[in-house]
Amino acid sequence: MPTHADTTCSRRAGDLMQDLKTGHLIHASPRAQFFGQLIGSSVSIVVTSTAYSLYQRAYTIPGPAFPAPTAYVWLSLARLLRDGQLPEHCGVFMLAFALLFAGIAALKIHAARRQWPHAKWIPSGVAFAIGFLNTPSFSLARLVGGIVEHVYRTRVSKGNRGDIRIIVIASGFVLGEGVVSIVSLILKTAGVGVISCVGCSPGLCGGCPA
Repeated sequence: MPTHADTTCSRRAGDLMQDLKTGHLIHASPRAQFFGQLIGSSVSIVVTSTAYSLYQRAYTIPGPAFPAPTAYVWLSLARLLRDGQLPEHCGVFMLAFALLFAGIAALKIHAARRQWPHAKWIPSGVAFAIGFLNTPSFSLARLVGGIVEHVYRTRVSKGNRGDIRIIVIASGFVLGEGVVSIVSLILKTAGVGVISCVGCSPGLCGGCPA
């Protein structure tokens, strides 16, 4: 338990440092940021605990609707520490890919220093691994979002980094999905079922209950 608390505090401190650095880059007031974080943290205690209680009543967590990929990673690590065994030839496989991506990382650093035009296309080992750990619903959404952002930057804003319209649009997506998820949660808790199963063919939508 103390180790888990220390890890959580370290992660939250890292998140706050990123927020403060972003505020420093845009010349925001550190005092205003501090009080904003304080107010947000206080409100989130009530909001998150209440929302989690409602989600737990309406859905199975983890389950098809909420796969929680990070939880599965930690569960696999706990099982590994408990059993103390890896699959056969797993060590050789891990070593080979560790050396491969170490070389790719070194090449990426060298290419960036030499300002090679195609350096940005050299893959990142961390991003490659995240694609394995996350479910397709996470990875594919990020892929589509990245493609849309790239097209917007190259075709619409013409490389103008001061154009924040894409950020506003993305913020609207986040806000819209958040509002709809709360409405869906309330309806689910109240026992309201789906209206129609149109578009939910067998194997999709997690099974249509209607």
